Amino acid sequence: RIADGSTATLNADVIPANQTVTWNSESSAVATVSGGVVSAEGEGNTIVTASITVGGVTYSDTCTVIVSA
Repeated sequence: RIADGSTATLNADVIPANQTVTWNSESSAVATVSGGVVSAEGEGNTIVTASITVGGVTYSDTCTVIVSA
């Protein structure tokens, strides 16, 4: 849970460690994410996804971000 207008940092522990993590937010009206830094844009909930691709296979994990006023 983060306050509207604030930021929070998410960390992705990946193996192998040299993989590039791609970040995505389902609702940019609620929160945006870049490099693991989530910026709260407006009240609501969104799903943030971290993904890597290894050997042509994509692996991902998600978390729910709740933005409150």
